[in-house]
Amino acid sequence: MARTVSITKDSTRWLHVMSGSRRTNGLKPISGIIGEAQYRGELSELLYWLVWGSVLHVGKNVVKGNGWYEIDPLE
Repeated sequence: MARTVSITKDSTRWLHVMSGSRRTNGLKPISGIIGEAQYRGELSELLYWLVWGSVLHVGKNVVKGNGWYEIDPLE
């Protein structure tokens, strides 16, 4: 499946962000990737999981805004 998918545009970048914690009175890194990427290929087997990921959000620090993405079909 992965062999049939290729990236056609990648304008992502790593953004380093620190978040303050009132509980620990310190800073915690919540860095991540921002930007846009476009893929081409047979994504139908992954679409179910990609949609659920966009609804539920994925990864760490979701409550602070990390882990969300949008799916925008081009065709």
